[in-house]
Amino acid sequence: MKPLTALITKRNAMEEEFFAKQDKELVASLHRRNERTELKAYLTKVLGIQDEEILDELLDLGFTAESTAALGLIPLVEVAWADADLDSREKKLILEAARQQGIHEGSSGYRLLAGWLERQPSQRLFTVWYDYLDELRSAMPEIILAALRQSILVRAAEVAKVAGSLLGLTDPISSEEKRVLARLTAALE
Repeated sequence: MKPLTALITKRNAMEEEFFAKQDKELVASLHRRNERTELKAYLTKVLGIQDEEILDELLDLGFTAESTAALGLIPLVEVAWADADLDSREKKLILEAARQQGIHEGSSGYRLLAGWLERQPSQRLFTVWYDYLDELRSAMPEIILAALRQSILVRAAEVAKVAGSLLGLTDPISSEEKRVLARLTAALE
């Protein structure tokens, strides 16, 4: 009789362990879902975005409440990577723009940006930024949009020019960078 009792006790312990693990995973999943819902509500408030799909995309790309300031640097990153090669001068200029926007080393926005400067981001990041811009344009007063347009285009052109041309003999802006600048200009109109 004793071996049967030991077997039943062991089975019960294994069942309890299994269900405790399931409960723990369920609770963790609920916490993640609640955190995501709260973060989406925060991003809606701070960024003025109502579109759930854009909010989900931003969260999937790693944006948090603290890293939203990095959104404004995505056009500079796109220009810098346009020719598939990020020059150290481009990187330095983008990091300086980040500091001017209050994104400091060690912050989550800085870490996100640093990742984009180390490895070329997927096209998805830029697509989401253009979707975000469309949403933003519809909610933003024209005077603020004009200032934003000017700021982005000037800084993007600086990034495009900084790598320069060889001995100044050619146009400092590559054809790929010109294409991205034209896309930015059209999107900001």
